[in-house]
Amino acid sequence: MKKSFILIIIFVGLFLVGCDFDPYKGMRPVDYDNSIWESINPFMYIKYKKNGEQLEGLLFDEQNQIKISLLYSAYDNEVAILNVKNENIIRCTAKFSRKTCVLTISEVFINIETYFEQIILKRTI
Repeated sequence: MKKSFILIIIFVGLFLVGCDFDPYKGMRPVDYDNSIWESINPFMYIKYKKNGEQLEGLLFDEQNQIKISLLYSAYDNEVAILNVKNENIIRCTAKFSRKTCVLTISEVFINIETYFEQIILKRTI
């Protein structure tokens, strides 16, 4: 009986610790304090300050300048690009590294002049 109780406690503890596991922690652009990330085609600019808070974000197509923010999923590589109303305008999957973030577009919810399949963000600072 005592062994069963100890096993239950161990499994519950592992479950609670395992629920907080984030395989992408430290890899997303937001995890790099005081960083700037840019893409050329389309032009996209994201700036983060010390605590990972986004200072500004812009996405340009041929006709528009859109203020944006990026919302990163906590447990997978999904990324949502949101407008100032916090509406999802582009959904992506991402490949993260220390100096680049490749966003592969899976859905676009706005009219944009030029369609693009990927956004390749590079860390400039």
